[in-house]
Amino acid sequence: MTLLTAPPPPATRDLAHLSDESLLSLVAASDDDALAELYDRFGRVAYSLALRILRDEALAQDAVQEAFLGVWRSADRFLAERAKASTWILTLVHRRAVDLVRRE
Repeated sequence: MTLLTAPPPPATRDLAHLSDESLLSLVAASDDDALAELYDRFGRVAYSLALRILRDEALAQDAVQEAFLGVWRSADRFLAERAKASTWILTLVHRRAVDLVRRE
């Protein structure tokens, strides 16, 4: 009798030791693990910022989701000489939240 076991989960890389800027470089190369690490680092503060602007939980979640989609799409345009990665990411969140306020 052979026991069937589930395959082991895919190994996830530990990216916690990398700088935010290094993670953005990886995101620019389409590394979704790096985007997940950035979200782990900034998702909570991004949501808090969006919620302060929008005063609506669902809209704040939408703003954060759209902002991180923007990070995915435009990470190659990030310039470390101009701003910290955290500032750049939270600026995207702020812009998305303000856009949603204007739409509402």
